Amino acid sequence: MLESEIAFADGCLGQLVAALRASGRGEDTLLAVIGDHGEGLGDHGESTHGIFLYESTLHVPLVLTALGGARHPAVIDAPARSVDLAPTLLTLAHLPLPARLDGASLAPLLGGGREEQLRPAYSESMFGHLHFGWAELRALTEGPTKFVAAPRPEIYDLAHDAGEEHDLASGQPAEVERLRGRLDDLVAGMGPPLTGSAPDAEAVEKLAALGYLGGGGASATATGADPKDTIGVAEALVDSRRLIDKGNRAEGIARLRELIADEPNFPDARFLLGFALMEEKPPAAAEARTEFGRVLALNPRYPLASYQLGLALVKTGDPKGALAAFDAAIALDPRHGEALAQRADLLGSTGRLDEALASYRKAIALSPEVSILHAKVGGLLLRMHDFTGAESELREAVKLNPKVPVAHYNLALLAEQGGRVEDAVAEYRAAIAADPDDIKPLVNLAALLRASGQAQEAIALLRKAIEIDPGFAPAREMLARAERDVGGARAR
Repeated sequence: MLESEIAFADGCLGQLVAALRASGRGEDTLLAVIGDHGEGLGDHGESTHGIFLYESTLHVPLVLTALGGARHPAVIDAPARSVDLAPTLLTLAHLPLPARLDGASLAPLLGGGREEQLRPAYSESMFGHLHFGWAELRALTEGPTKFVAAPRPEIYDLAHDAGEEHDLASGQPAEVERLRGRLDDLVAGMGPPLTGSAPDAEAVEKLAALGYLGGGGASATATGADPKDTIGVAEALVDSRRLIDKGNRAEGIARLRELIADEPNFPDARFLLGFALMEEKPPAAAEARTEFGRVLALNPRYPLASYQLGLALVKTGDPKGALAAFDAAIALDPRHGEALAQRADLLGSTGRLDEALASYRKAIALSPEVSILHAKVGGLLLRMHDFTGAESELREAVKLNPKVPVAHYNLALLAEQGGRVEDAVAEYRAAIAADPDDIKPLVNLAALLRASGQAQEAIALLRKAIEIDPGFAPAREMLARAERDVGGARAR
């Protein structure tokens, strides 16, 4: 999969470069490409990235190239940091640097210059702390010396130990304290950490009142363990997800159950189990609902868990609880378009049409290119008798995606209401083409065709509708009348 992603990104980059050159801007364009992270691939027990601060995941390429002018390829092995990219680009573009800017320009090194002083490089990983309750990791690299602040601190000499296989910390206690002090000073100079928004108290109270936040607490996973001792837990989660992604859901679910039995306060494992249960056919929504509730008991600031809980509650027939869950997800993440849309669906189904419309509008503002949202707004406006607004939204849905069946179906209803029978027939046919198993356009089209004397095609459509849903009485009744029409015509 990574190879495909690289090929896709390379193709997009090629299109960008070609467009710049074709527009005449290539001569004065500087292109910078930087990696965001590497992959552990088993280094120090980490197969992916995000937990540790070893070079396998921290050391990434930084490529600078001028699209115009002569090229003099060179590799510069001086340390560079991601925070150095912005001042470097500003310097090369002959633009002033802001008064306060992290990082320093690398431009002097590009001309063959040397660094006058060491650039201390700071790294951190909060993933293990935020997801598993393990200790935070921070690292300081000065020249060849790298210090990792952990419950068991680490020191590596990168010049002679690029693979970080020989930890020198135990034999250098004074150096550990010196480097820890340097790291603390560096962190203190960064200012206070950013914090996310607190969960909406009213939304959390609603979920608790409905019984979906039982047991545990937000600090239930905070063990402060050294990730070096617990990396196996994260890898078990990665293995389970890999099995599920490859379609081996049963084994993946079994692995997750084993992991949760050993680590009951592991919210990510419970979330993935709930998600996998919802993907079952039919969905195991009741058990998934329980798992998502436990996730939120462990970590109330988890908008995806609130959203998935809402989906599970919809499946188990609890619209009130589902609405509270979607509200909680939106309170944590106001840009959660899927939660806004699901909330609108529920409000519309209970007759709260104005609230539903407002929620759909917010979702569309976030994702105006999603055709189904316009189709749903069109259907809602049709129910509210705003026929002009409904047609506008439905046309926009079809413009974005000609194969949205509900948009064509509602356009057909509008056409029928306006007496435009031919337009209605065309829209019903488009709806059937987009979704051949929806009986509503089949039956409605059959009614129009029967009324216009095309009984044989009407009969065929009605038989298809009955094949899809043998218990749909209106189709059977209309079929009987259509067959009588044909029999009467033959007798005459």
